[in-house]
Amino acid sequence: MLLGYANMIIFKCQAYSVFRIITLDFWISPAIEHRQIIFLFDSTTKPIGYITWAHLAPDAEHRLLKDPSFLLHPSEWNEGGANLDY
Repeated sequence: MLLGYANMIIFKCQAYSVFRIITLDFWISPAIEHRQIIFLFDSTTKPIGYITWAHLAPDAEHRLLKDPSFLLHPSEWNEGGANLDY
């Protein structure tokens, strides 16, 4: 159900709707698995947004911020003390 909410939100946003569905597995599934996602709903309970975060080790944070093609390994979502939200 949570992955479905994320899918609905992503495909309604012009900036993100061009991403392939496989990106959900890289960026949303780990957040769901680690309980590092919050969904926002309107007054009719329709999902309208979400917030994800990761607890990164310094090396993972550096790679994520410097390399646009870097993808976090699922274990890196909860490795360190640096909080990164996006």
